[in-house]
Amino acid sequence: MKPGGQGGWFTSVDTAVQQAKEEIARERSERERAERAARAARAKRRGVSFCKVTGSWRAQVKTMGKQHQLGYYNDEEMAAKAYDMAVIKIRGKHAVTNFPAEEYAEEMRSRGASEISVEKFILQLRSEAKRQNKLRREAKEDKPKRAMTGYLLFADHMRDRVKEDLTADLAEGENLNVQAMVSAIAALWREQDKETKEEWQARAKERRDAVDQRPERAAVEVGPSTSRGGKAVEVDRPGPSKRPRHDPPVQREPLPQKRGRPGRKNRSSLYRGVTLNKHTGWWEARMSRAKGYQRHFLGYYKDEEMAAKAYDMAAIKIWGKDANTNFAPEEYAEEMRSRGASEISAEKFILQLRSEAKRKPKEDKPKRAKTGYILFADHVRDRVKEDLTADLAEGEKHYGQAMLSAIAALWREQDKETKEEWLARAKGLRDAVDQRPERAAVEFHGTDDTILYPSCFDANAGLFEVLLTNEDAVLSDELNHASIIDGIRLCKAERHRYKHLDMRDLEDRLIATQTKRQRLIATDGVFSMDGHVAPLKDIVALANKYNALVFVDECHATGFLGKTGRGTEE
Repeated sequence: MKPGGQGGWFTSVDTAVQQAKEEIARERSERERAERAARAARAKRRGVSFCKVTGSWRAQVKTMGKQHQLGYYNDEEMAAKAYDMAVIKIRGKHAVTNFPAEEYAEEMRSRGASEISVEKFILQLRSEAKRQNKLRREAKEDKPKRAMTGYLLFADHMRDRVKEDLTADLAEGENLNVQAMVSAIAALWREQDKETKEEWQARAKERRDAVDQRPERAAVEVGPSTSRGGKAVEVDRPGPSKRPRHDPPVQREPLPQKRGRPGRKNRSSLYRGVTLNKHTGWWEARMSRAKGYQRHFLGYYKDEEMAAKAYDMAAIKIWGKDANTNFAPEEYAEEMRSRGASEISAEKFILQLRSEAKRKPKEDKPKRAKTGYILFADHVRDRVKEDLTADLAEGEKHYGQAMLSAIAALWREQDKETKEEWLARAKGLRDAVDQRPERAAVEFHGTDDTILYPSCFDANAGLFEVLLTNEDAVLSDELNHASIIDGIRLCKAERHRYKHLDMRDLEDRLIATQTKRQRLIATDGVFSMDGHVAPLKDIVALANKYNALVFVDECHATGFLGKTGRGTEE
């Protein structure tokens, strides 16, 4: 046959193309079948999946490449019916449903599905799901809600007035920021004197006493409940946690299945709010998230009982009489009064505990020198390098990882006595470490500790990135030294510049950044270009007022200012 006639190689090409198309369609069909099987393994109903976060069934439908949420349901069957009605509205008689389509005819007519668009019908299903969930929650919650605290009662009282004041100051077309209203109410609360705050707390207490607690009282009358370890404990009041108080907690035995046996291996503790940090070997006290407070770190302690007491004081400050503590709350009454806990906020009290944990006296030991293995590695490094280089082919390069592996293998081959000998040598080196420069700096400035850098530029470059994260803010004087500016650029904190030596502008920026986790005021002690001296007293006063940290670069002041040459601090 000639090309172009009936049959010939044109027919062969068409056949091959048709076979390729059929093969591609077959592969796509198998892939879709596998995906459908995987989806069927996750949920029994089409268009329904289980949400682990909310613990409810989620219905959703996809149309025109867009995913539509139909709502969350406590019952899987209700979610499947919502999907069926949505897919019937979208695809009509061609819809593939979980139940027969005839069952929904009456309900679709009552909803007026034929008279509204698909989007409106989906919104109708979603709002119906929200309404049913709300009714179910209201029917389920037959217990009285917890009453307000004094601050919340004060906030409700002042909300309308603050809203009017802020709205009056807004420009035309500008919307009111809720965060600004919250900050304004908090500022008003801080301005109140002690007697006014106590009056609001008394009102809140009256409300709490007026709350109907019959379910709780009935539970107390029935008798004690069995707690962990088989010990009976009477719960005489509700608390922020469902776990009952144990007194003394050291006597209770945790369940092996849930928390394991106490010890350093699994970082467990017999005390509430205490865990063992496997990196430092110290006990870590931490306050969980509650009542709008974030998860707060309370410090590291060598003694597990001290960490438990720090947690107890923080819990009493936040939750008051409802706090679940490790020891009896009466034991902390005198210490809480001496700390002035009733006069400061919970955040400041937690910072006080944290700073006290950091100020604990450290053992007077020299810095850790080389270990026995590192000393051994230094000793055999040259010999191992020569052996590896001799075995290399011409033009082949030597890699450090091979040398490290060879040294590690040699160390494993050493007997116990040889290893102990190297460890003894390392101990001798540690004892011989000379720390006179650091100790001299500590004694001169009266600080807790000192780290020496090769230059002030290196110190500024290595400080801010370690202390600050993207949740923090740094407030810098606009004429600070270039090393401070470069160090601030290396961190992820939000950056603010205040006018040179202008304390009013600094205070405005401190107020504007009150939502940040931590704020750092950075300034030169003596400004190198102008010779101006920073007003440290005013800066420290503002930092104490707004709970901020202060960083001072004394490079141009130490040795020149003050009676003894300690710099701007004198």
